[in-house]
Amino acid sequence: MPADDGNEPDSRPVVHVLVSEAFFRSRIVDTLNALVLGPCLADMDLDEDDFVEAVAGVPAQGLVADLEEESRDVLSALGRLRQDPRTADWIWLCYCSHEREELVAEAARLGLEAVPRSTFASSLVRLLQGFTAREEG
Repeated sequence: MPADDGNEPDSRPVVHVLVSEAFFRSRIVDTLNALVLGPCLADMDLDEDDFVEAVAGVPAQGLVADLEEESRDVLSALGRLRQDPRTADWIWLCYCSHEREELVAEAARLGLEAVPRSTFASSLVRLLQGFTAREEG
């Protein structure tokens, strides 16, 4: 769950972070906090059933996922999450290397768009601001 101040639950809109690479995870978390969004770090060590339930079970604006995640088959989990009615209105932000055409094609088959890793890195704030648009609109 998102962090709290020790007294009251965090009321910021939640964004799940399905990224274990420390470089990107820390930048995503810092940017979400700056945008007054509540990052919720996924436990990448859970088995897939528990992982999907843990993510879908926490209402959120959406999620950010590294499609090249080494700790698990993220596309399999995302496919299951896309079919879950609890996640129907979520915003989905995925990224991977532009050279991973098979990941981009599989993501598209699931109805997900994957931005190139370089675009994600250079446009991080703008891309993550998409999670605030729903709150403002």
